[in-house]
Amino acid sequence: MALLDCLRQHSYAVTPGLCLLCHQETRRSLDLCQACESELPKLGNSCDYCAEPLATDASGICAQCLRAPPPFSAALCVFEYAYPVDHLLQRFKDSGQQVAGYVLTRLAAVNLKETLNRLPPEHLLITSVPLHWRKTRKRGFNQSQLIADWLNTSTDLSTEHTLLKRHRDSISQRSLDAMSRRHHLRGAFGVSKPELIKNKTVLLVDDVITTTSTVSEISRTLLEHGATDVIVIALARTPRNAAMKTGTRTT
Repeated sequence: MALLDCLRQHSYAVTPGLCLLCHQETRRSLDLCQACESELPKLGNSCDYCAEPLATDASGICAQCLRAPPPFSAALCVFEYAYPVDHLLQRFKDSGQQVAGYVLTRLAAVNLKETLNRLPPEHLLITSVPLHWRKTRKRGFNQSQLIADWLNTSTDLSTEHTLLKRHRDSISQRSLDAMSRRHHLRGAFGVSKPELIKNKTVLLVDDVITTTSTVSEISRTLLEHGATDVIVIALARTPRNAAMKTGTRTT
């Protein structure tokens, strides 16, 4: 992946980048101009646990996490799932425009670098939220796996995408309440190589966190198999109320 990034950098010297949003030359080694980057909705004040957006004057932990803390210790997100981030992620996942996901991941990596550098690398392992094989075959790729690989290009951490397995495909959860979602996901994931996570902090990578149902279930599974901690990393966070209103895919 480091070689791929190097080749990307040199390619911009020959073919200038074009902004994915305004379609103008970016004049930088990224397919997003600085003006459009400045309009991306950054996640502001948020819950220490789940990254749920909080009111500007609020601090600490959201009401949901106060009632029932999640099994993971923290969620690290950079963007709010709103236009144009949602537009870019949809182009990435639904239309196969991997450059859209790559651009957001590169920007997220810059914001997360300082935090990740504070974690002891000898006790870290990166993995990604698995897709069911039918969905992977239909889409042609696992977006979370690509994001994890792109995030890891500037680190020496171990990335293991075969660590987790999805036992069954998920039905649409848009019409389900939170309790039904948790019930449906129970037992949906397994760990194929438990020896790799003993006494490790697992960095679990996904594209968007919405209700935390999926990442919570995976985190419980990892902890049950010997992980000492789980930290979730995602490009974007959907405000919980917005997710309930719009029926955004649950993660």
